[in-house]
Amino acid sequence: MRNNPLFSIKPCLFRAFLVVAEHRNFTVAANILCKTQSNISRQVSDLEKQLGIKLFNRTSKDVDITEAGQEFVFLFKRQLDMLDNIYDKAINEIEGYSGKVKYAMPPSCLLSPHFSLLLDKRKDFPELEINVEIGANTSVFEQVLNAQANFGFVTEKINNPVLTYQAFCQEEYVLVGTPDLIEGLTFASLPKQKFVSYPGMDVYFNCWIKHFASQDQLTDAHAIYYAGNINVIEGAITMVGKGVGLSVFPLHCVKPLIESGQFAVFSPNNLGPLLNWIYIVRQKSDMTPKRVELVIDWFLAMVNSNV
Repeated sequence: MRNNPLFSIKPCLFRAFLVVAEHRNFTVAANILCKTQSNISRQVSDLEKQLGIKLFNRTSKDVDITEAGQEFVFLFKRQLDMLDNIYDKAINEIEGYSGKVKYAMPPSCLLSPHFSLLLDKRKDFPELEINVEIGANTSVFEQVLNAQANFGFVTEKINNPVLTYQAFCQEEYVLVGTPDLIEGLTFASLPKQKFVSYPGMDVYFNCWIKHFASQDQLTDAHAIYYAGNINVIEGAITMVGKGVGLSVFPLHCVKPLIESGQFAVFSPNNLGPLLNWIYIVRQKSDMTPKRVELVIDWFLAMVNSNV
């Protein structure tokens, strides 16, 4: 197996080829792999040079796979599976429950009890290193697709053949402001209000408006006026508390402020609370390192115990 010449070729070249072969388009492949079109084209060209075989016939719009390219599709898929299994098996045997687990999540997750409970669990595994990246959904998807994170938490799904999703929990979204801004607020006057933006707020707002608004009242996060913009959710909460504008937050982030009367909730009708799913997203794989499965299992256990 060590004499197999394919082992000298970088696996990323195989992945680039397989996605282009499936979609017959370099731009689509670049979007799926979160790379530039020129990067994908260069990787395919490098693969053709190393093999000494032409895999695609390029046209002005799309690409046609050659007969030789067709024969390599199955071979490359098998090669990637073999490499992944060998690597994961070796990592599991060597590291077990030690090593690095990296995941990405929206800023609001830091204000939930799950993150704190995760750190408590980790005390029983001192050799386990937890690395967390904070970012909006787009950033989480990019990190998972580029294998920069083992998994992530997202508040929406994208249709990508590389990804798989697992329902984690539901969270409620509320539109809040200081009591003086909420008093007398109606859907008719909502577009005239000032808002505070932070990473992920656009997703929360669009979910909120689709849930509560009628067809003729629909708008989206790009059509409202922002009086403030900040890159951390804690700062956005402070800005709303100082009367800068309204915003939409997960309820768990602002519940104490609502209960104390500092924030008021705009509830325009009797449709009930807006609940949205949070998903664990990761790349499809036949074998995930044990340390990663362990951390995911911790999170799922928290939900199952109604934390």
